[in-house]
Amino acid sequence: MLLYELTRFLTIKIRYQLWGKIMSNVQELEMAVSQLSAHELLQFSEWFEEFVAEQWDKKIEADILAGRLDAAGKRADDEFVSGRASPL
Repeated sequence: MLLYELTRFLTIKIRYQLWGKIMSNVQELEMAVSQLSAHELLQFSEWFEEFVAEQWDKKIEADILAGRLDAAGKRADDEFVSGRASPL
């Protein structure tokens, strides 16, 4: 029982420390972004938009490879074949 309690305590402590570090990093990013010039902000925005799009693509690709979109694809195919959908 003591080992379980110690493990739980350490897990919670580590999570709290990591959360504090993440929040600190986010606050540092917010401060840095708020101090960018208009031109730098535009450059950052373009980079960040591309970064988010790449992350989205990776997530979708992982979902496809894992088969998580198979059922949705089958439903879409069935609706198209039955005439309830049209090509874009």
